[in-house]
Amino acid sequence: MDERGQAIDDLEGHGVLEGFRWAWDSASAQTVRTFDPATGHDQGWLGYNAFKVLTDRLDRVFSCGRFEMKADAFSTERGRLLREGLMPGEFEGMPRLAPGIVVREDLSRSFGWRCGVWRVLLQSFGSVGIDGILWSQKSPTKQRVAAEASPDQPQLSLWEPDAGPMAEVDDASSDTSLGVSVRTLFVAHGIDASTGDSALYLGRARCNRNGDSPWVWRVRLDHEGDDDRPDEPRTQRLDVPSPGGGADGAVSRQLPSEEDSRR
Repeated sequence: MDERGQAIDDLEGHGVLEGFRWAWDSASAQTVRTFDPATGHDQGWLGYNAFKVLTDRLDRVFSCGRFEMKADAFSTERGRLLREGLMPGEFEGMPRLAPGIVVREDLSRSFGWRCGVWRVLLQSFGSVGIDGILWSQKSPTKQRVAAEASPDQPQLSLWEPDAGPMAEVDDASSDTSLGVSVRTLFVAHGIDASTGDSALYLGRARCNRNGDSPWVWRVRLDHEGDDDRPDEPRTQRLDVPSPGGGADGAVSRQLPSEEDSRR
């Protein structure tokens, strides 16, 4: 089985991908609901806030960070904490993963979550689209991850003639506690401020200094579809705040289509 199949089987089997889907549904809805161009909100605001809310929702569903708990612990206070800040119905729809299935494992200053050998970092893409990401413009950590070889492909060189050496960062593939190599993937998320389009993907990054695809493989998480080609537009009705801040109408969205979080 190739890496894509292994990752999907492992993460789906543990409920992790469903956790990412729930977290993104909540984060994107919350961000769009508060987005108000009339107050000065723009693509940068949208991307940064979606990223911040998404990290909160991921810690929440995976019992990490301020939501961390022991496997056998639950209390009224914890239930209240989990509900705070969620919109009606979101808590009831939150997947119930046992604490410890996913642990918080950042890489340098990039936020990350790990299940077994799979570490997942976040990357926003917004108006540039899922295939418009340029890893050479991201942090040294993310450049390092993108330059790592997929098990299904030859090793890439970090010393390309036109690029020079990359900055030294933490080794993304080492893990002494497991005694095995950790595989670092990305969950890429985006909301386009001009259209309201949003999407969520899981994928293996590819160093694309020469304009190649930024992905070895990618799979869309937030709807069914062909994941290896640009997704066909799919119209969805969604309440989006009017310029005055009220949700007084619905607009058509075409999926898919954030500003770099700089992590």
